[in-house]
Amino acid sequence: MGFRGESSWRRVAYKVLSDAETREGYDIHGPKLKPTYDLAIHSALGKLMPLFISTAIGLVGGAALSQSVDFGLVVIFELFFTLAAGAGTVLSTEHSSNPMSISDFGVLGGMGLSAGNVLGYLGTLWTLFLIRTLGL
Repeated sequence: MGFRGESSWRRVAYKVLSDAETREGYDIHGPKLKPTYDLAIHSALGKLMPLFISTAIGLVGGAALSQSVDFGLVVIFELFFTLAAGAGTVLSTEHSSNPMSISDFGVLGGMGLSAGNVLGYLGTLWTLFLIRTLGL
């Protein structure tokens, strides 16, 4: 490689660093400076992570609600764990250039908790019904 390869590398680095728009593209998309399929999937799943997390928490909460557990206590724990798990999507970090807004997190978290609670509640009741019916 030698000196010639180093020179071309420096020219590319100067070109990327001197233009703010190109630098932002490099920060977001990497050396290809264009979005790739893998990054699009990773970004989409990252934006939906609060929905997945809150649905999982809601499933556990819904299962707990089907038993004789205080409703308020379950809701407090669900909200706490959803907020704690989802804080990473709302806060700006060195790996996320544009974090999720708090309102988007609230909508996705609320949808996930609602769906998870309903599915967990009905799933637990259905499972208990089957167990009693089969005599297990």
